[in-house]
Amino acid sequence: MKKIIFWIFSVSVLFALDFNRLVLVDENHAEIKQNNRIYILDSYIIPFEQPYYIFVKSKDNKKFELDEVHDMAIEYIKTRGCTSPLKKREDLYMKNNEQTTFIIVVEC
Repeated sequence: MKKIIFWIFSVSVLFALDFNRLVLVDENHAEIKQNNRIYILDSYIIPFEQPYYIFVKSKDNKKFELDEVHDMAIEYIKTRGCTSPLKKREDLYMKNNEQTTFIIVVEC
């Protein structure tokens, strides 16, 4: 089986994530309006493992900053998948070069 590994610049480190193992949690899809902008949030997991990978994308595909969406993404996942206290994994946060998508990573 051929694996494709994408390299994305993380907030703190270069991190390789095997996107082939990620599974979309369909029921966690959301579009949230904040500050006159719509953000698309989807969460992914690797089955039977932690953490949650929360993909946050601007619907207009324009650049945004992590601090614009961070708290919103944390609140979004708390009600959808956390059964224990949430732990941020900031060491695994990622973004694309254009800053139109961020991946916020949490364990819970």
